[in-house]
Amino acid sequence: TGPDALIALNSDTLDEIWTIKFDERVKSEVRAILLWDRVLYFTSRELYAVNSQNGEIMWESGTDEYLEQPIILGNTIFVRDTIKYLYAYDLTTWREVGKMTVPYNWSGLNGPFRGPATNGQHLFVPINQFSVAAYLSNKLMQLQP
Repeated sequence: TGPDALIALNSDTLDEIWTIKFDERVKSEVRAILLWDRVLYFTSRELYAVNSQNGEIMWESGTDEYLEQPIILGNTIFVRDTIKYLYAYDLTTWREVGKMTVPYNWSGLNGPFRGPATNGQHLFVPINQFSVAAYLSNKLMQLQP
């Protein structure tokens, strides 16, 4: 199979288990991958949820901007696009539960990988090269050097 696909391999034999080819449904290359509770999440111009056992695409976010590394905190998956939004989706329903405007994430000196991070309790979102937005107990704090 060519480079325009996401391929799952058997770790012992390296045999192909399943393949997702990029076409009209999966519009571009894979940018980031996250495996959580037997669901493989990957980003391109959308966030996809895939059954890691059989490669079935179970859900796609409907966004149309390049997305960065998704991260999970509690029962929510967060993903930032490279333009201006941080999205939050419920892990059980995959419904959007929040959307926040964040500054433009240009790929110059600051990127392109400026997705959120977590310590297991709080969410941290880079907003420019000098500051980070921290979400602590549902309160927003801006951290600056």
